[in-house]
Amino acid sequence: HPKSLWAMRGAAAIVKALDIIDPGVKINDKSNEMFDTLASNLAESNHFMRMYTLEILDSFPKRPFVTDHADIDLADDLEEEPSYRPKPTGKGSKSTGDSNNLSFSGSCDIISLLKGVESTPVTLANERKLTTQLSRVEVYARTGKLP
Repeated sequence: HPKSLWAMRGAAAIVKALDIIDPGVKINDKSNEMFDTLASNLAESNHFMRMYTLEILDSFPKRPFVTDHADIDLADDLEEEPSYRPKPTGKGSKSTGDSNNLSFSGSCDIISLLKGVESTPVTLANERKLTTQLSRVEVYARTGKLP
């Protein structure tokens, strides 16, 4: 049941165990249906419900950004644009914050980004990291291209 905290905790534990035993194996091939079923859990007030849901969703293949095919000029070169992969922000890395040059094509890593936000403790020492991560989520949300 997708609204049961214990069911979500158990499913997240199974996902972690499967990743340790056989990396790359999936518990379910119906990621679109699972995403639709579990997406409402991300709006829950319970931190653990959101965290377990993100762990499960992160085990599925990354979904591509939605592209507006009406904007594609077929007369132009047929080369693919390089996909945008945000660099992981560690404690020593600095983010440029330049969101004007971002190309939102390829795989979307919003689930792993949200998982990072959810797993970061809210402390004064982590304020900058959380602010940066939340700003990236906001940039993703404003694109209108989230899967």
